[in-house]
Formats: sequence, C-alpha cells, structure tokens
Amino acid sequence: MYQPDPYNHVLFNFIKLVNETEEQAFQNEKLAKGLTFTEIHVIYQLGKYGSPQPMNIIAQDLEITQSSLTALVNKIEDKGFLKRVREHEDRRIVELKLTAKGETLNQFHTQYHKNLLKKIRSTLDQKETELFFQYIEKLNRAIKVPITLDTLKPGQSAKIESIQGEGSIKKRLMEMGVLPGTVLKLLKIAPLGDPLEIQVRDYLISIRKHEASQIEVGLFEGSTI
Repeated sequence: MYQPDPYNHVLFNFIKLVNETEEQAFQNEKLAKGLTFTEIHVIYQLGKYGSPQPMNIIAQDLEITQSSLTALVNKIEDKGFLKRVREHEDRRIVELKLTAKGETLNQFHTQYHKNLLKKIRSTLDQKETELFFQYIEKLNRAIKVPITLDTLKPGQSAKIESIQGEGSIKKRLMEMGVLPGTVLKLLKIAPLGDPLEIQVRDYLISIRKHEASQIEVGLFEGSTI
C-alpha cells in the first residue's frame, strides 16, 4: 500500500501558499489586472535597475531567450507599463523603460516582497533565517534543469556554467579553451547533427554532440564574444 511522504505534503502546501499569497495580493491591486504573473515579473526585474536597460540584460536576468522576452514586452508595452527608448550614445541600441504606471506597479511589487521577508524574519530567529535562505539557494541549484550546449540552436550564445564528467573529454575541452565563465556561440550543426561548430573567443572549434551534452550553459543572447 502506498504511503505518502509527509514531507511532500509540507512542500506542496508551502509552494501553494506562497503562490496563492502573491496571486491574492495582485488580485487586490487594481493596477495589476490584465497582467499575467510572468509580465509582472518582467516589470519587477526591470524596475530593480532604476534606469533603462537593454533587452538582453533583462532576458539574461529572467533566464529566458531574447525572442521570448520580445513577445512579452510587446504585450506589456501595449498595456502601458513600459516603453522602448533609444540609448543616447548609440541610437541603434533599444532599451526598456518603465512608464509611470509601471513604476507604480513595481513599487507595489517591491513592497510585497519586503513584507514577505519581514514575515519570515519575524517567524524565524536570525540563525534559522540564515539557514533557511542557505537551504533555498542549495535547493534552487539542485532543482534547476540544466541547459546543455547540444540543445542550443545555431546563432545562440551562452556562458559556460560547468563541464560535467571526468577524464579525457573534460581535459580536451578545457585545453581548447572551453572553460567555466567563457562565452561561446553555436555557429552551425552538421547535417546529421554531429559535430557542432562553435566560436570561443576569436577562434572556431568543432566538438562532438556527446561532448556538447557535458557542457552546462546559461543563455547569453545579445552578447559579444
């Protein structure tokens, strides 16, 4: 007979409660009506900078592609919460800026998060609070689904986060300059899917698909190498 894990119940209720609390807060805020949660968090991420930002920066912060962000920005701009502006020194660069309406909503969202943190700190003592956030960070790293180089599309850039595996493959990749923190770009994939041609700094290298599957990356669209 199946015996449910009691921790599963606690975890489910915690996630459910956090989501419901935030959802209820924004349902009560008339200004947020008509916005999705994802759109609200785009506004919040942009508002954290306090100044106009290029789209690739916001896409990188949200860990989504720039094309996905563009689709979101189109909707948010139509609703009057942000606008596109030209960078003063280089008119070719388009930046995102919150409107007065967007600033008001961002202030509400920021205050919501401050209140949530205040609630946590009033419930836990200092040591418990520190441990709580250390465990949250550890769980975030463990739960996050990794993106590997072999899943990128030609033209996409990414920053290497880690290289898995041991032995000759890892050594060979590192000798070619494929190192954590390095930005690379997938240029093309052979007709049969193997090998892959990538640009690392100012030179090109070819690697096998199974080698690319060992390289965990973070999307880095809009970057230069």
